Amino acid sequence: MPVIISANDMKKAFNGLFMKAYAAAEVADLIPLLASVVPSNTLIEQYDFFGDVPKMQEWVDEKSVRDLKKFTQSITNLDWEVTLGVKKTDMEDNTLGGVKMRVNELGMEARLHPSRNLTELRESNPTAYDGQDLYSDTHDETGSNQDNLLGGNGIDSLSHFRTDFTAARKALLSFTTDTGKKFNNPLMRLAVVVPPDAEDVARQFLMAGLHAGGDSNVWKGAAELIVDHNLTDANDWYLDVVGAPLRAFIHQLRKKPVLTNSDKDLFMKKFIYFSAEARWKNAPGFWARTVKIVNS
Repeated sequence: MPVIISANDMKKAFNGLFMKAYAAAEVADLIPLLASVVPSNTLIEQYDFFGDVPKMQEWVDEKSVRDLKKFTQSITNLDWEVTLGVKKTDMEDNTLGGVKMRVNELGMEARLHPSRNLTELRESNPTAYDGQDLYSDTHDETGSNQDNLLGGNGIDSLSHFRTDFTAARKALLSFTTDTGKKFNNPLMRLAVVVPPDAEDVARQFLMAGLHAGGDSNVWKGAAELIVDHNLTDANDWYLDVVGAPLRAFIHQLRKKPVLTNSDKDLFMKKFIYFSAEARWKNAPGFWARTVKIVNS
């Protein structure tokens, strides 16, 4: 005689499965690496910190008070959900194997959806805090244009990739704030974000000790490699600064994913519902912490 699983027992078991799958998916979560994770306490958060802190100077007489150049950006949290329905008869007959696998998938989806959404945001080229597209050749905080949208030579050869990487890194190190300081420095960690079609050449460039002909690879380990299978363009790639508190993207987190349930339709419709819910929003952050290489 089959054991009848109670609704309460099923809720506890499914919540455990959900949390275990959510934790296991951490290895594929790009948010901690590519975005600044900012806690949120309300629906809309306003950021007024994008003007740079002035350079320190010698204190000779009175202190020199200099105002921050004020850039503001408001980010409104979004609600997210994905819901499954479980039949009462499946509980009675203890045939929940397939449902358990789906609950595992819910946990993975809740963990990885923000990463996928960030990639979609990146490719949409949203408006940055300075009023320009995130990737643009007209960022002008200093009064002259600064360019983080570079034309590439292609991903068909190691030589072309090397040329584009060095150009992207040079651009990152040249970006200047409104107070005249450099945004980035050579010691900051970098990440190369490529589509699957560029994985082979990127791995050779970043990981091989020797190149063809026996020459030492002086760029080995110069950046972390992220192969983002959600990128839709097979040729374009990105170089991000990931070793700084403020990064190219903001992940504003209001509520971490949780598994909720409702059995209000159990009596009338023989269903109990399980839903993964979260509240967060991805948004552009510092344009000077990322460069896009565009290959035709």
